[in-house]
This record gives sequence, structure tokens and C-alpha cells, in this order.
Amino acid sequence: MPEDTLSTDPQTGTADHISDSGSGDSLQHRLTLRELRGSDFDDVKEIMDAVYPLMHGAWPRATIDTLLA
Repeated sequence: MPEDTLSTDPQTGTADHISDSGSGDSLQHRLTLRELRGSDFDDVKEIMDAVYPLMHGAWPRATIDTLLA
């Protein structure tokens, strides 16, 4: 069974995600984690519209703003 691991450097917020496809090869991705900002809305909307089309896509900007307050 393939296993994924995720470790985060507490000083930089950088996460190492290592995915084992089961073939012996592993992929490593580096992500910088940070708090969501209001200025991220357009990107979040694009992702939510693509991922949740049957649930009417993204939440309205006002909902995101309320969650960030």
C-alpha cells in the first residue's frame, strides 16, 4: 500500500510531501504554508469552482471574508 508522509518545518512553514506510488519511486513536493488572505479569493474561487461544480462552486466572497475575520 503506498504511503504519503508530510513533515513541516516550524520555522519556515515549508512542508515536505513525499508520495510513494508503490513502484519504489517517490515524489517530493515543497509547499510554503501560510494563512489564507482576502487577496487569495480569486484563486480560491477558481479552485472551488473546479472541484465542487455540483455544489454550486465557490462560496461567496462575503462568506470567505467572514471566515477570515
